[in-house]
Amino acid sequence: KYPDINAQFVEDKMKTRNQSVQREFRRRLLENNYNICPVCGFSFAKFLIASHIKPYALCDNTYDAINEFNGLLLCPNHDKLFESARYMTIDSSTGEIILNREASNSKDYGNLNGKRVDMRLINCERTHYLRWHNQRFNELNGSSLEHLNMVAENNDQYK
Repeated sequence: KYPDINAQFVEDKMKTRNQSVQREFRRRLLENNYNICPVCGFSFAKFLIASHIKPYALCDNTYDAINEFNGLLLCPNHDKLFESARYMTIDSSTGEIILNREASNSKDYGNLNGKRVDMRLINCERTHYLRWHNQRFNELNGSSLEHLNMVAENNDQYK
């Protein structure tokens, strides 16, 4: 799929975070996506973080590690919320931002609940990776997306 990448080199470096692989991943994201954070619209490219949806350390192969559809460009704040699927996920079918209870109750982030990202970012191969992220979010937070959607709808505190 990516003939300009030495697959064996990437495979050899997969177990440790390799800056050249991350640099290539970021380059592909910048070339093939809108250069803004889909959560807030932050657009200063030098500060946008190339965030893996399925974490680099958990990628099974070169394709997942370097595939721009396994990533989003996020501002530093939203990267921190999104990483590891602990605090935030993006619903793979609707593009809705879903926060865990802690982030949902935060005065800084509660207003994100229910906001939707541009569906052009979802309706592609990225859906596969977001499903993985949604499942991980559910595992970490002990609840289903449906339950968290109800919490988001009922959380009018910051709207």
